[in-house]
Amino acid sequence: MTIIEIKRSLESKRSDGFTISMSTINACLKELKITVKLAHRELDRVNSTDKIILRKDYSLWFNNYFNSDYSRAVFIDESSFNLHLKRSHARSKKGTRAIITVPTVRGRSVSLLASMTVNGIRYCKVISKTTVNAVIFSEFIREVCIHLRDELRMENACLILDNARIHRREDILRITSEFNCEFHYLSPYSYMLNPIENSFSKIKNGMRSRLRTGESGSLPDLILEEARKVTAEDCSAYFRHICRNITNCAAELPYLHK
Repeated sequence: MTIIEIKRSLESKRSDGFTISMSTINACLKELKITVKLAHRELDRVNSTDKIILRKDYSLWFNNYFNSDYSRAVFIDESSFNLHLKRSHARSKKGTRAIITVPTVRGRSVSLLASMTVNGIRYCKVISKTTVNAVIFSEFIREVCIHLRDELRMENACLILDNARIHRREDILRITSEFNCEFHYLSPYSYMLNPIENSFSKIKNGMRSRLRTGESGSLPDLILEEARKVTAEDCSAYFRHICRNITNCAAELPYLHK
C-alpha cells in the first residue's frame, strides 16, 4: 500500500471524523522499522492452509523414514536451460536503468535430468532434441535405478520426486519395485524441501557466466560440465538447508523465502 492508501484505510475504520497526516504515518513506519523494498513474489498456494498441512505430513514422514541417515535418499528432477540464459542483475549509472538485451526469439531449450544424494550429483543426462515427457522421464528413472544398483551398490534407495504431471505414472512404481527401490512424492509446492533445486541454481549460475563470455561449445556439454562442479560438500550443505526447512514445516510454520 502507498502512504495515501494507508491514510485512507485508517481513516475509513473510524466514523468520528478521525484524520491522520501522512507525516505521522511515515514517522510510525520508521519507528516500526518498516521500509519500502523490492517485493519478493511468492505463489499464493505455497502458504495456503492445506499446503502447510501437507508439508507437515511429508516432513514427519521424512524424519521418521530416514532418521537422520540420508544416505538412501535420492532426489530426482529436471530443469530447463536456454542459450539465451542471462544474469538477473546488471550495473548502470545512478538514476539510469540497467538493461540486459535478450533476443526476441529465444530458441530451443534443453533439459537436464539429474539425480542427487547427500554425497553429490549422481546419474544425469541432457535432453536436447525434444521436451521431457512422461515416457522419457520413466526411461530416466530406469537408468537411475541401474546406476544405483551397478555403480553405487546402493540397496533400498528411496527416490523422491516432485508432483509434476509427468512424474505420476504407474511405470515408476513398476520400475522402482523391479530394482527393490522405493519412491515418494514431495508435498505440493514444496521446492524448499528439495535440495536438487539448489544444485540446479548453482549449475544455472555457472552457465550464465559461461554464456556471458561467449564461451564456445555445445550447450549440453557445457551443462554437464557445470553439473560435475557440484561437489559432495555442496550437496551436504543443501541437505542441511532443507532439513532446517523440514523442522519448520513439521511445526506447521509458513515458508518465508530469504
